[in-house]
Amino acid sequence: MLEQDTCCISLVYWQFSQLRRTAVYNAHIPNVPRGVQTSILASINGKWDFLHTDTMGVSFLLD
Repeated sequence: MLEQDTCCISLVYWQFSQLRRTAVYNAHIPNVPRGVQTSILASINGKWDFLHTDTMGVSFLLD
């Protein structure tokens, strides 16, 4: 869905905001090493930093 030409930037931003806040990566889960959660969250934040530019922010506001 996010790879379509008709996908709105606001949908992409919303998906990232949900991923960054989800408890799976932020709360302690028994039997899951904290380093794994931290690594995945760091990867999500890295993709967010790549995607979130001033130009994309303006596109989001106009969406």
